[in-house]
Amino acid sequence: MKRMPVRMAVLGAALAGALVILWTPAARADEPADPGMGDPEPEPEEPAAEPVDPLGGGDPAPGEPSDEPAEPPKPEKPRPPPAVEPGTEVPPEEMPPEEVPPDGEPLDEEALAAEAEEKRLAELKRVEQEMKARAADFLKMMRSTSTTDQQKEKAIVEISVHKHPAIAEALIPFMKADVSPPVIRETAIAALKSQKFGLVAEAALKNFNAKSDDLKYNRAMLEVVTRTADAKLIPKLKAIMRDETINQEYCKCAVQAMGAIGHRDAISDLILLFQKLSAPSWPATKAARKQALLKPVEQALKDITKVEMPSADMWKMWWKENERTFQKE
Repeated sequence: MKRMPVRMAVLGAALAGALVILWTPAARADEPADPGMGDPEPEPEEPAAEPVDPLGGGDPAPGEPSDEPAEPPKPEKPRPPPAVEPGTEVPPEEMPPEEVPPDGEPLDEEALAAEAEEKRLAELKRVEQEMKARAADFLKMMRSTSTTDQQKEKAIVEISVHKHPAIAEALIPFMKADVSPPVIRETAIAALKSQKFGLVAEAALKNFNAKSDDLKYNRAMLEVVTRTADAKLIPKLKAIMRDETINQEYCKCAVQAMGAIGHRDAISDLILLFQKLSAPSWPATKAARKQALLKPVEQALKDITKVEMPSADMWKMWWKENERTFQKE
């Protein structure tokens, strides 16, 4: 009977342990079960201690400079320019400013202009010398007894390509009426029509002979005058036009020459002649002159003024209103 209390105590203790096991949550598989009061609550893990800098360093606080060298930035790859649609092109940049010498002073425009003028004069001098040399060689060949007529004709055509007073002066002697054979003279006259210099027109008027019956030659001389369009020759042309003793064809050529020159100095005399030719009182004995000149005079007035009038009286009124301003602007 004495052993009963001991057994009961043991049994009670076992029962109590079983109850504790049933009440306690299941033990963690990776930790051994506590044979006592059950598994203790796991303690929070502390972060691993970082190595301490023996010199008292550490990571710098935000905003503080770091002792470690910064990594150099990686170079960026160049990007291709964006595609430009037609019509959206960017306008070119403005011209760079005028170049300034090292001393800071602007370029001297007067010096530049003087330099340009010097170059221009030098070029003119060079051309002058070249044309004079060509003219001298041409005259030497034309005066040579060994030069054939065909060679002379060819030489005139070739040298007339150069438009220069020196070339024209060399050609003038070969357009005279007494030059033989006629083919040389005719070739020279044709060449001189393209040499539009005053000296050519003056020479042609000197060669013109109003008393000569060589109508072809005299007409050619007046055509040369017409091509030069030299207004200084208008007084001589008006004198030919007014001369009733010469061949009316010469008067007609003079009228046409003034119309081609197109200068105001011829207008008054042309209107006056147009009035006389249009008047009912014009004598029948001068019908040939009227027939030769009436239409050429009217056409010359149109060519000069670019105006058309129905009668001589209207021309006179128009000139009275426009004389002070025409070709004066």
